[in-house]
Amino acid sequence: MNFDPELSGPPPDMVALQRAYEDLRLYQAELEVQNEELISAKAATESALARYSALFHTLPMPALVLDRQGLVRDANRSAVSHFGFKSVESMNHHSVYRLLAVRDDARLKQALSEAAEGAPRVVKDLGLRTAERGNQPSDAHVIALPVEYHLDHHHLVLLVDRSLERSGERERLIFQSVLDNSNALIYAFDREGRCILANQALLEGVGKPRKSVVGQRREYWLPVEDAVAHARNDRMVLLGNRAVTYEETLNPPDAPKRHFISHKFPLRDGRGKVFGVAGITTDITETRQLELRLQLAMQVLSRGSEGIIITDHANRIISVNKAFEAITGYSEAEVLGKNPSVLSSGRQNDSFYAQLWDDLLTKGRWEGELWNRRKDGVVYPQWASISRISGDTEESSNFVSVFSDVTHRKMAEEEIERLAFYDILTGSPNRYLLRDRVDQAIRVGTRERGHFALCFLDLDHFKEVNDVYGHDAGDEVLIEVTKRLKQVLRAQDTVSRLGGDEFVVLLTNMEQLGVQQCVQKMLSSLTDPYTAAGITLHLSASLGVAMFPDDGRNYQDLLKSADTAMYQAKASGRNGFSFFSPEMAQKAERRVTIEAALRDAIANGELRVVYQPKVSLATGSVIGTEALLRWQSPLLGAVSPDVFIPIAEECGLITPIGSWVLAQALAQTSAWAQAGLGWLPVSVNVSSAQFWKQDFPAVVERLLKESGVQPAVLELELTERLALKHPDQGVDIMRRLKGLGVCLSIDDFGTGYSSLSYLSRLPVDTLKIDQSFVAALGQDPASEVIVRSIVQLAHTLSIDTVAEGVEQPLHLQYLRDYGCDSAQGYHFARPLEAAALPEWLRERPASVPT
Repeated sequence: MNFDPELSGPPPDMVALQRAYEDLRLYQAELEVQNEELISAKAATESALARYSALFHTLPMPALVLDRQGLVRDANRSAVSHFGFKSVESMNHHSVYRLLAVRDDARLKQALSEAAEGAPRVVKDLGLRTAERGNQPSDAHVIALPVEYHLDHHHLVLLVDRSLERSGERERLIFQSVLDNSNALIYAFDREGRCILANQALLEGVGKPRKSVVGQRREYWLPVEDAVAHARNDRMVLLGNRAVTYEETLNPPDAPKRHFISHKFPLRDGRGKVFGVAGITTDITETRQLELRLQLAMQVLSRGSEGIIITDHANRIISVNKAFEAITGYSEAEVLGKNPSVLSSGRQNDSFYAQLWDDLLTKGRWEGELWNRRKDGVVYPQWASISRISGDTEESSNFVSVFSDVTHRKMAEEEIERLAFYDILTGSPNRYLLRDRVDQAIRVGTRERGHFALCFLDLDHFKEVNDVYGHDAGDEVLIEVTKRLKQVLRAQDTVSRLGGDEFVVLLTNMEQLGVQQCVQKMLSSLTDPYTAAGITLHLSASLGVAMFPDDGRNYQDLLKSADTAMYQAKASGRNGFSFFSPEMAQKAERRVTIEAALRDAIANGELRVVYQPKVSLATGSVIGTEALLRWQSPLLGAVSPDVFIPIAEECGLITPIGSWVLAQALAQTSAWAQAGLGWLPVSVNVSSAQFWKQDFPAVVERLLKESGVQPAVLELELTERLALKHPDQGVDIMRRLKGLGVCLSIDDFGTGYSSLSYLSRLPVDTLKIDQSFVAALGQDPASEVIVRSIVQLAHTLSIDTVAEGVEQPLHLQYLRDYGCDSAQGYHFARPLEAAALPEWLRERPASVPT
């Protein structure tokens, strides 16, 4: 059916259709609008995704998107490369926990959980298994992704590599460890001289904590002189702008000086500008000391008396010392490069040298006797010690031979063997052979109940023979003594010289009566005149006898008993003999006790000095005093000078005691002068040991200066025997004393063997007449003649005289008649204590009749 809308109104169905069409058009329009919006939204989303992807993949650090199970949902290119995957797709769905080098699952899971609930989390030092490193420390920044990314419950994980920081820290720790564990002193200073670096060795070397060193200048922790010197070297480095090596020292106030080698160099910043000085210093003190020891050793080796040969591994000579040249006659130039066999004499065969080399190579050394030939052809023996010095290689090994010429030793071996049992001077058995024979006699005497005698003989005043006529004359006398003793004894008896002028005679199988007869023969034979050095001498001997078994059952006891008896013979006047008795042992024991006590007497204040006045016989006035020594022992009581002074002389104590007496006398004289008594002259006795065994004039000069006493106030008393003991030397010492200004006197004049010619040479001021002559005046005409002669002789030589031991008016009368100048003795006063003398002087008139 046709439908014409102009002819009639639209049918109802058409209207509905049109309405539907319009609705459709409107819906289509809406759809188009919505489509355009979708297209626009898609474009925006794609743009956002593109931006996200660009941002995600261009991140410089590895980035991962993880789901809640920790599976990788996305990864940027840095992560793919970082973990060694080929593509993003190959990495997707990979568990992040498999990427951990260290099992840090719990830490990462906790961070993912906490990030989902709030703010981002950071996992420090997460260990990752990377493509390049086995274990790379990284910080993991965990961020929950927002919903607009349509990735619910997903997290973005950014991994920040901390390996460089860790490496830098590790390098810093290594650097610090190297510094602090170095034996060298490592340090740095800025241009102002402040310390900016100091390792532990430096801190320990200066004994300061780090805070006292770093930031401070050297003078705060080094001795000033050292600080200045070290800073000066720093300035040289800065000025020269180059490294320099110096030798520096350190002088700690409480430690030995130390030596160092310092290598210093400039410090530059990034622009090359020098901002300080650094240094590495090595302690070379031990090296310096070793060098000095080596230098000393080289000097010893080069100047020593032993020859030295050094060879290389092939036994070619590479060095010899001066002693080698002196011993062999070859110069170093003549033997360098040659084998030491050029010195061989041929006296020792090949098997000898084969054994030598076997010991040298297996044991490293050989020592023994070699017979070599000098350059002049003379064969000689040497004692050699050869050592092998091993080097790092066989070629660096050396051999060192140290040898000495033993020609004289070899020549003397037989003589030495003889001297082991015989005295070299007299040819008689010495103490070793004597002991063997005595021990044999003891065994025989014990077995057979027999007797024998051991005699100790000492020549009287023999020392004076040596002093006056020389040791050659003394040796001639000793030889003659031995000869005479052997002539009067039996063949089975033994004459032994122990030393000096001491002899021991063994009389075997003999009773006491026979011993006495033999002893008398011996002493008689020794009194005959001796001719020595062209002069005639007269000597005697003192002899002590010990009998076996009564006086000792072994060698030592017998010898001791005989020695004790000999001293008794000397004490009895010499030129005689004594048999040992127990009483002698008691005396010997007392002597030992006295000697022991005397050694402590000075320190304990047991010795004191007393003073005996000297009086002028012309005026009666006191002209001086004599200082006399006294000893009050708490153990022994008052000990007489006649007892302890000889003991002091024998044991060597007389010198310090004599010096003490001299010092005390001078000090007391000074004290009296200060007390108003004036300078009272004082005389002091001088022992032989004092006079000869030290620089006596220097001692006197020192004591005079210390006391302030004028030299003329002091008089030194020398014995006649001492003054003439060694005339020339004695006169020289006496002149030196006179040169000081002191006075000299000869004590006990007339008791010795005076020589008028020598007396005229002695620079003495006074002769002291011995008290033995004074005591005999009026009783012994001979003594009167002697005293008169002494006074006349003294006055002829312009020498004053002093008489000792004046006790009676009769003595004074004789002395005045003879013209004696002065005297001392009990007639005037006993020896007085120092404190009593001033009172005695005050009570005594200035001039009294004598």
